[in-house]
Amino acid sequence: SDGSRADMGAFSYSTSSNIGIVISELHYNPYVESDESVEYEFIELTNTTSSEINLSGFRFDRGVNYVFPSGSSIDPGEYILLVKYANNYLSVNGQVFQWWDGDLDDMGETIRMIGNNDEAVLELTYASTPPWPVIAGGSNRTIQLINLQKFSSNGANWRLSEHAGGSPGESDEKLVVGLYINEILSKSTEKFPDDFGDPSDWIEIYNSSSQTINLGGLFISKETDNPGFYEIPVSQSTSV
Repeated sequence: SDGSRADMGAFSYSTSSNIGIVISELHYNPYVESDESVEYEFIELTNTTSSEINLSGFRFDRGVNYVFPSGSSIDPGEYILLVKYANNYLSVNGQVFQWWDGDLDDMGETIRMIGNNDEAVLELTYASTPPWPVIAGGSNRTIQLINLQKFSSNGANWRLSEHAGGSPGESDEKLVVGLYINEILSKSTEKFPDDFGDPSDWIEIYNSSSQTINLGGLFISKETDNPGFYEIPVSQSTSV
């Protein structure tokens, strides 16, 4: 078992291959006050490896249609955009490619990228229903991958963007704005036993925002040199 919960959603579980490129953000249901909302659709790709990856000839054949031109590449840690209409993203500080045809389905579908050996190197099947984040009509939110190292078609690994329009072409560092540690018990007594009957310390987390925040995939640490000390499990029960 790989820990996925494919049976929880409407679609099967699928992941990328080991090339290290992931879909980190998806804007499949944009909304602007015009009849051209669909032209704001985008797919954000991120290179999670420590090496440059050559994209020349790589192509999207499901969801949208596009072939990366010769000389295309993505640097380590770089975010690039594949968009419906490039003129809407002229302000993005990074590479922007405009796909040839196709629209992202508001209800969900499979997006796939094929490598030069005709193998699927990246595939995502998303949905518009739980456990996937539900985008309220007119909110113009994107969906964002919680942990770049855990790319999958498990909706619990994704969250809504904090802001309308998302963060195309960059990391959304304000993704969890509104979370506070507002109480700590560092020296417990028998009044607060853990599952084994021993005294248990605890941390209280408060969500001051107006929307539910999925804590799954975030980290808590007491060590400055080890920010990944404890990862909050990715599940439907880790939301505030």
